[in-house]
Amino acid sequence: MLNRKVAFVDLSKEKVIVQDIPKELRRKHLGGRGLNWYYIYNNVTPDVEPFDPENLLVIGAGFLTGLPTLGTGRTQISTKGPLTRGVGDANMGGAFGPELRYAGFDHLVVKGKAEEPVYLFVNNGSVEIRKAKHLWGLNTFETQKALKEELGDERVESLVIGKAGENRVYFANVMNNIKNAGGRGGTGAVMGSKNLKAIAARGTMDMQIYDVDKFIEYALQMNQQVLSTKWAKTLSRLGTPLLYDVSYTTGFIGTMNWQYNTPGKEGEPLEAEYLQNYIVKHTACMGCSVHCRHRVKIEKGEYAGVITEGPEYTMMGTFGTLVGCYDWDFVIKGNDECNKWGIDNLSLGA
Repeated sequence: MLNRKVAFVDLSKEKVIVQDIPKELRRKHLGGRGLNWYYIYNNVTPDVEPFDPENLLVIGAGFLTGLPTLGTGRTQISTKGPLTRGVGDANMGGAFGPELRYAGFDHLVVKGKAEEPVYLFVNNGSVEIRKAKHLWGLNTFETQKALKEELGDERVESLVIGKAGENRVYFANVMNNIKNAGGRGGTGAVMGSKNLKAIAARGTMDMQIYDVDKFIEYALQMNQQVLSTKWAKTLSRLGTPLLYDVSYTTGFIGTMNWQYNTPGKEGEPLEAEYLQNYIVKHTACMGCSVHCRHRVKIEKGEYAGVITEGPEYTMMGTFGTLVGCYDWDFVIKGNDECNKWGIDNLSLGA
């Protein structure tokens, strides 16, 4: 696992430098976030603005990312964010982080600004800068589909921005698959400011484990321990919307633009149990057996035909209680649009 590398990408100069990551550096800065911020702290000075070419966008995979155990499907995205001009940091689920490691890399450090839209293709030890003018203007779903077709491989995993990122909306997300979002800090806006539409990864490189048998034994033990908990069992069935019931009955959820702290009985239609009427299947991030993600479909009404994933707990507040709407159809549709545009639903609703 320690043979994964870091790629320094300069979009202005159209140059890529691949380097090993020293073991002593790994020991000091464990995980995706640790090394991400090491690179930013040592290369971005306080006077650099979020949309300056000198700002860094760093993609990182954690030390255990891509291994067959719980919580290993994560990706860390770090930058100096536009929303606060400080830390812009997002941790997202899905499958991009694992694919990045299978392609030979733990970190991508991106600076500069391309003259025209580009995307990066990471594949088995190499990083290519490719033209993406034909992708500019597509939503996040269309972009990922187009990349799979262009690269001729359905197993390509991509980090992409939508129109929000292209237009530098301060709370634009970086997205992967349907709803995996690097949100809150404006990571998508920084990516857009660099004319970087997407980062696609596909790899087939082995990941070596020192003691495979011992690792698998421990991973199975942890998996059984987690799945035996009441929390995991409930999360598998209801997902994060289970938090809604707790929040609104105890007075911890913003209602009518925070005029109230609970919708009371009026909010009952948004209870997690009612989401069951829309669920067509459960899915999971790579390596996770909890499968807390919902694939949902609206069968009838104004938004009939919408098929998407989610929504998560936050969406129930921002497109639900905060605006006095207790209609699952509206919340699901709003969630789908946010994902397509690549915009942070919590920041948008607030």
